[in-house]
Amino acid sequence: MHPELNHTFRATGIWRRLLVLFLLVTSACANLSAVRDFAKTSSSITANEPVISGWPHIYDTAQLLAASPQMTANAPDLKTKLKEEAKAANADSPLALEAGKALGLYMNVLAALADDKLPDVSDQASSISSSLNTLGAVNSNAEDATAGLLKLIGISLDAWRRRAIRDLVKDSNNDVQTIAKFLAATANAVQKADKFAKSVTDQYWEATGALSKDPGIQALLLRAERDDDQSYATRIAQADAAQAAFQKIAADHAMLAKHADSLSGDEVRNALSSNVPVLLSALRIFEHN
Repeated sequence: MHPELNHTFRATGIWRRLLVLFLLVTSACANLSAVRDFAKTSSSITANEPVISGWPHIYDTAQLLAASPQMTANAPDLKTKLKEEAKAANADSPLALEAGKALGLYMNVLAALADDKLPDVSDQASSISSSLNTLGAVNSNAEDATAGLLKLIGISLDAWRRRAIRDLVKDSNNDVQTIAKFLAATANAVQKADKFAKSVTDQYWEATGALSKDPGIQALLLRAERDDDQSYATRIAQADAAQAAFQKIAADHAMLAKHADSLSGDEVRNALSSNVPVLLSALRIFEHN
């Protein structure tokens, strides 16, 4: 037997030193909860935004209205214009949807790496202690000793986690910037599309209202017009929120890349804590249909 292995866990002093090391390293573990919360919220943005997924259907109602007799009489070219816009939206939206999925996947990985909870190793510790006791290799303190050892393994994983997240943020930043800014630009395009579709709807109600002076019909038309206005206002607000959220994601991730060597520092935590509410506000706006 190798001399270093010729003992029956008599190295009580080693465990004492390991315990001290454990306490020192535990106190130094990176608190990446701010990064984790940013990543989770960003992932929720990509998963729950209704803006890009609804882009191809923005013109559905407007095209029907543009085909009405009163609209073709007043704006004969509008139907063709809407058809072209709808065709462009259908062509561009699949790429935007895939970009959103890619950004969401990246943020899920970032959130997982930034989770600052060390794994619960109590079950493994009990199992190892039991096995060692069966072999007669350790005394009654085996469970505490092996638990400490396994926690030290967890700490080494934490060190790996900090290196991995640093490299991930640095290496991925250019791609994150490209995707997030592309999605922000897409949300802006959707907002403009909604405003164009709304203008068509406004023209329709104006032309239709001129067909009858009956107060009852006028009241019904006014109610329908207000419903349409509210629907468009909601969608435009959602597009604005999506654009702001993706811009914020790009800016925040650039900040993370800049401070990748100190992601648990106050500057990162303070910046993210002040910006995450913008993303949460966007999520609340997304919920209003």
